[in-house]
Amino acid sequence: MKAEIKKVFEKGFFHLLGANGLILLAGFASQLFVAKFLNPSDIGAIRIMQTYVGLATTMCALGMNVSIVKLTAQQTNTKDQSAYLTISIVVASIVFLAVWLGLIGANYLNLISTDTQIKLLFPIYMVFLFPLAIQSVLGGYYQGINKIKQYAKLQSVIKFVSVLLIVLFTYFFHLNGYVWAVLLGGFVSLGFLFLSIPKENRMFVKPLDFSSKLNALWHLSKFALMTNFIGFLYSSLDILFINHFVLDLSVFGQYAFAITLISILNVIPQTIQQIAFPHFAGISNQYSRWKSTYSHYNKLNHLVTLFSLVFVYFVIPFMIDFVFDGKYHQSAFIYFRGLVIAWALNYMNNIKDTAVMGLGAFNYNFYISVVLLLLSIPLYYIVVSNLGMQGALYVKIALGSFAYLASWISFKIVSKKYFHGAA
Repeated sequence: MKAEIKKVFEKGFFHLLGANGLILLAGFASQLFVAKFLNPSDIGAIRIMQTYVGLATTMCALGMNVSIVKLTAQQTNTKDQSAYLTISIVVASIVFLAVWLGLIGANYLNLISTDTQIKLLFPIYMVFLFPLAIQSVLGGYYQGINKIKQYAKLQSVIKFVSVLLIVLFTYFFHLNGYVWAVLLGGFVSLGFLFLSIPKENRMFVKPLDFSSKLNALWHLSKFALMTNFIGFLYSSLDILFINHFVLDLSVFGQYAFAITLISILNVIPQTIQQIAFPHFAGISNQYSRWKSTYSHYNKLNHLVTLFSLVFVYFVIPFMIDFVFDGKYHQSAFIYFRGLVIAWALNYMNNIKDTAVMGLGAFNYNFYISVVLLLLSIPLYYIVVSNLGMQGALYVKIALGSFAYLASWISFKIVSKKYFHGAA
């Protein structure tokens, strides 16, 4: 066991895990500062723009942030590695331009928002798509060329600089300052990441076999693209429908701030999943070990999730009320509490999904995502159009319950299939 931990440590896993935790905490802290300086309506505007950026980024990267890891890791020739990087950057840049123009057109037609301030800032904020998409590709490239430790250290520095820019610009220039700080931080981060790649690994080459390398990238990335996009769209539907049916940004800002509070909790299931996944993948052909590992992590995940639910449900709202002098009272005591219940239902079966992925059955989790998406669209439309944001909470909790049940059913089916009825 000690030898396995040492091996994982040397590969930079814990460095990256620690950096991810630091990044999440720093981002969360910056959002709290931003919430202190801005009005709830500004928080609502930020959340709307962030949602569209998140959806569009998955499209711009085309899943190549995943495929580039595998393809570059298989290459020992730095010229071939650089070729994959060049192709990924070129493709992501072209797709960014097309997506950006499409979003600008949608904004002009009032399809994004009818709010005047959002309409003015949206074209500027969406430029952030470019550095975000390229950073995603570079992150995969660092992993592929086995520079994870270096990437983790860079991410920590980059996040600190970005948070500093956001807090300072927001304090002096409010919402406009926030938008420009995000944009500036994105390009500064992109420059840091690209220039820190070893020179021999970042040559802009003109590969003669451009088509074959692009096909190889796309062959692996298309499934990741669909999964990422559907997953993000499903998790963002409440924002999209509230944005359409609730016109008061100040009211929506209360809900948006609650989502910010929930984001910090995601580090718990993500950390457990990152630690558990290598174990499941390594013992996928040994039923008894796979089953006992699943039982151990599943119990741990349920206990940690339930404890977190009880603790934050009763403690966090009072803390937020105290820190913000009641500014986000409705957010903390109504929306946050509803969202944290939905969060717990979604993540309590996280280990079942991880165990299934360890067997290589990625398609089952994809099918669940598609079913949840198809179910959620009419539900959100009917309920939010009639009950507003309160209705979004009801749908979130209902979908969380369904997701819990679907993961349980999928786990039973997959385990029986892979172990020939032994489960």
